[in-house]
Amino acid sequence: MNDRLKFRTPIYGSDGQFKKFVYWEAVSGFPAITAKKGDVFKEPEQCTGLKDREGTLIYEGDVIKIDSSTINVNETEALVFWDACEASFNLQWLPKGSGAQAIKRIKKLAKHGLGDTRWWEVEVIGNIHENPELLEGGK
Repeated sequence: MNDRLKFRTPIYGSDGQFKKFVYWEAVSGFPAITAKKGDVFKEPEQCTGLKDREGTLIYEGDVIKIDSSTINVNETEALVFWDACEASFNLQWLPKGSGAQAIKRIKKLAKHGLGDTRWWEVEVIGNIHENPELLEGGK
């Protein structure tokens, strides 16, 4: 099975709190699951088809830490998202980054999407549902 055809759907309770992910593959469709009244199914997030250094699949909505001494950037955190304008997965750099100049250099290297990661050590450190505090640059 191609990892690019895998999805996860975040489910929130009626209280607005994240409950869980439902993982599924495009060829088999969304699985039958039991939901409680008031549960909210958010937009599905697609797998990028890439894995981090630990072998964890990287999905839209994941927050990753990138360490690259080859381009003089210390640990930098970014949100993985689907960029409809470029028709590719891309990165949104989070405030905890290593300065505007370094970020511009990384963006230039990543212009063709997340697949251009051969210089980087990448690690999934969370996602926007289970770890919303990562979007504020704090960990």
